[in-house]
Amino acid sequence: MTMSIVRGIALVVAATLIVPGVALAQEPIAPPAPATPEQPPPPAPGPSLWLIGGVTALAFSYAPAAMVAATSGLTVDRTLVVPVLGPWIDLTQRPACPDGVCSDKAGKQLLVLDGAFQAASLAAILFGLLSASQATATARPSADLRLTVRVAPAPVGVAGHGLVALGTF
Repeated sequence: MTMSIVRGIALVVAATLIVPGVALAQEPIAPPAPATPEQPPPPAPGPSLWLIGGVTALAFSYAPAAMVAATSGLTVDRTLVVPVLGPWIDLTQRPACPDGVCSDKAGKQLLVLDGAFQAASLAAILFGLLSASQATATARPSADLRLTVRVAPAPVGVAGHGLVALGTF
């Protein structure tokens, strides 16, 4: 009986060696995506520089006009309390220069400069408010950029076998 077991094993081994078999390699396995650590959400966009600059410029241009409105003896200067429009209203209500000689020429020039500065500041504030509503894009990498390499068996040609390297370089 032991002889028949040995003959059976020998017959199986011989049949295995004599009969050509086709061995198929495994399909290459794509590496699993590396686990990325959870990133905190990007911070909420703050006020834009246009808004901050516009508010600052308006404050610095309106403060002197408000002080003149509070301290001036002329009744037309009271309109300087109104921001942005005050200098223009004051300029239109100024008395005309008699005989072309004007002692208030510098005052009118300062009113024009202050009115233009306040109007530009208001435009910057409006632009800052309108541009702040759009979400700012932040650059984030689309994938994990660490070096990963995997080597797996792969078919080469019709009946050959080899290796394939998969990964990010």
